Amino acid sequence: MSGIGDFNTSMFGAIYGNSNGTNQTGLDLSTYASIRNGSYGKALKAYYNSENGKEALKKNGIVNSQTTISGKDSTNALARMQTSSKELTESATKLLQGGSKSVFATGKTKDSNGKEYDDGKYDTDKIYKSVKGFVDSYNSMINNVVSTNTTNIATAAAGMINLTKTNEGLLNSIGISIDDDYKLKINEDDFKKADMNTAKAMFNSQGSYGYQVSAKASMISYYAQNEIGKANSYTGTGNYNFFAIAGSSYDSTT
Repeated sequence: MSGIGDFNTSMFGAIYGNSNGTNQTGLDLSTYASIRNGSYGKALKAYYNSENGKEALKKNGIVNSQTTISGKDSTNALARMQTSSKELTESATKLLQGGSKSVFATGKTKDSNGKEYDDGKYDTDKIYKSVKGFVDSYNSMINNVVSTNTTNIATAAAGMINLTKTNEGLLNSIGISIDDDYKLKINEDDFKKADMNTAKAMFNSQGSYGYQVSAKASMISYYAQNEIGKANSYTGTGNYNFFAIAGSSYDSTT
């Protein structure tokens, strides 16, 4: 795992730097139309997958036989980001669930007359298990976005980290701390001894910390999916996104 300095360099460099890495050229209307309908990208994909195409790339100094042609993240890396962001969203959604299915639902008991009433007691084991799942998913998300070169993903991830830092005091009060590498750590004993009303406020209401993290994770999933869709194709402005390794299959990624 990268340290703080490495994380800031990769993450915030992606936010403020130029990660496009492509050149925009003038296009006639027929070429522009073929780009928009996808036929131009398919033709180029076929060409650059051919030996002549690979040699042309090398001849013009774009790549050598071992160079990855990619200004952003590989499709495999993007797929991992999308998977981990979905898992984080699912973990947060489970904690946000209300009613009788909520992990924060209090117990029921009966009085001497057999009438059932709410005893106000939380199932701390159940709550801990769900929050621990959230923490694990959050850390997996951090692991997968730490070296992203995609600006939108970096921005959303940085927002998620800043959100966590802003809530550090409340997280600490329920046994959750933030490591130097921006990941979360939960102490089971401290969590179960903490005020579950605070935990509920952090994870079980609209606008809560868990809700906002879920929103950031959903954004990352969307951006990752969008980047995967742009891989190996021309953009609407005529910029080409390379996700290939010269000397290997055009579709291969690292």
